[in-house]
Amino acid sequence: MRLNRLLLTFLLAASFGHAPAFAADGEAPKPKVFVVSTLYKKHETTPSYDLPTLRALIERLDPDVFVLDVTPTELRERTVWPGKVEYVQVVFPMIDARGATAYASEPAEPLFAELSGPSTAAHVALEKERPAVRAALRDLDAATYAALAVHWRTPEAVHDALTDRVVGANRDLKNRLVGPVAETNQRRWNEHHAQRLLEAAARHPGQRIVMLVGIESRYEVMRLLADASGIELVDVADWPAAAP
Repeated sequence: MRLNRLLLTFLLAASFGHAPAFAADGEAPKPKVFVVSTLYKKHETTPSYDLPTLRALIERLDPDVFVLDVTPTELRERTVWPGKVEYVQVVFPMIDARGATAYASEPAEPLFAELSGPSTAAHVALEKERPAVRAALRDLDAATYAALAVHWRTPEAVHDALTDRVVGANRDLKNRLVGPVAETNQRRWNEHHAQRLLEAAARHPGQRIVMLVGIESRYEVMRLLADASGIELVDVADWPAAAP
């Protein structure tokens, strides 16, 4: 049975052009995984983590494989929601220039609508029924990211434990005030991200994988991946010390 699993791993990797070099004990080496935060349009107003800085960070991580928070259709067609400026300006061109393999971690339909539709409706209802609460959340969001921008002097700081705590608390409070559907669907969304990453990792033993997710998902995705046995999860905040 163990031999069959090893043979399946080899065949999967070879089918994607990445036949692994096996470790001394016969097991394929674990892929090295980096989960990188993106800011969408906030990249344009955050000098310490603007699009050239994001590009330089990804180049330093030198991925063989990308896992992206876009849908399969968006990845295939190279078109995304307009707010995701990093994909059109940085990520898709990098993938094409490198000839890298890429996977989408956002759900395809009908799951996309199943998760996003009720959450959007809950936000609309909050705006209509409790406009003062919705306004307070917008103010909180603006203040949170303005303060974080001061803290972020390096790309590593964008990924540090303090940032995770601040972003996580901000997101959790927003979801709590919007309602249970936002909390539940956000959790399911992040679980989908993590599952797609693990599926990609199984296909690419021994490879370097960069996963890009919005900053409000990263902290939970990292938590979900922390105990996964099939990957070597490297925190970007610790990368200079962990290199190469």
